[in-house]
Amino acid sequence: MRIEGMEAAFGPNIAVQEIQWFTQPTQRELDNAGQTLAQFLAARARKNETILASSSRYNGNPALTLDLRSLVKLLRVSSQKLRILRMLRRGNWLELLRLMPKELLVNALRLFNKEKLVRLLMNLPKPMLIKLLLKIFKLEELIQKMPTVELMRILKSKRLNNRELSKGILTMDPRFILQLLQKLYGNHDYSHLKPYDLMRIFMHTPKERLIEAFKTLPFKALQPLVTGFVKKDPALLLSMSDGFIFKLLDKCPKPTIIESCRVLPEAILIKLLAQLPDHFLMLAAAQIDDKTFEDYLIARQGDLIRSMAA
Repeated sequence: MRIEGMEAAFGPNIAVQEIQWFTQPTQRELDNAGQTLAQFLAARARKNETILASSSRYNGNPALTLDLRSLVKLLRVSSQKLRILRMLRRGNWLELLRLMPKELLVNALRLFNKEKLVRLLMNLPKPMLIKLLLKIFKLEELIQKMPTVELMRILKSKRLNNRELSKGILTMDPRFILQLLQKLYGNHDYSHLKPYDLMRIFMHTPKERLIEAFKTLPFKALQPLVTGFVKKDPALLLSMSDGFIFKLLDKCPKPTIIESCRVLPEAILIKLLAQLPDHFLMLAAAQIDDKTFEDYLIARQGDLIRSMAA
C-alpha cells in the first residue's frame, strides 16, 4: 500500500508530538532496525517465545502452524489490511515498521507536512543533519550559500589553529594576502616577502587578530578559503549555526527533504515516524507487503486470526 498523494487528501495540519522527540537510539534499536522477518522471528524464538501465536498454550505444534496459515489464506487478510491494523495497537504498528525496507520508511515521511518534518529533523544530532544537507547540496554549493557570518564561524573553530590558517592564507590571491597584511601591520611595502616570510608572520599573529582581519575581506576571498579548509576537515561544518541549517531546509521542497532522509539509519527513520499520530502511523504500517504482513500475523497475532475465523 503506497502513500504517494495521501498527504494532500489528509490536509496540511497533522498533530505531531512536539520537539525533543529525539533520543539517541540504543544499540539494540540500531541492531533491530531493518532486520528481516526471519531474523525477527529468530530473535523471538531465542527468548523462548512462541512464533506461532501470542498465547503459550500452542506449544509450537507444527499442525497449528499449518492451521494458522490456512486461516490467513481463508480470511484473505491482505485484502483486509486496514481493518486488521485497526484491531492492533500502536506498538504492533511500530513492530511492522521494523520489518520494512528503508525505501518504505522514507516514503512514509510524506505523512508529515513539511513544517513538522523540518522541525523534527532539527532535533537530530548535528552530524546527521550535516550528512542530510550534503545529500541535498554539493559541498561547494553549501558553502556558497553561507553568509559571511557562517564562514566566520568556521574560521573561528578550534579545529583551525594558526598553522592551518596560515597555510590557507598562502593559497589566496596575492591581493587579498596584501589586504590582510595592511590590515594587520599597516600600509608598508611587502613585495620583498617570500612565502616562508609570510608564513612566519601569519603564524606569529594571534588568531583573534587574524579573525578580525578576515572580516575585512570580501566573500569571494573567504568562500574558497573556507572551502579548502572544509574539504580537508569536513567536521568544520559542525560550526554551522542551527538557524542557518533551519533556513536551508525550510527553503527546500518537501520531496527533496524526504529524498535526503535516505542517508538516515532505519532506527532514526522509525523514531521519526513514531511521532505520527495513531491514524497516520497505521497508514505508514499499511505499506508492508502482503507476505510479510501474513507472516507477522501468524507469528505474533494467532489469537486475533482465530477470533476473526470464529
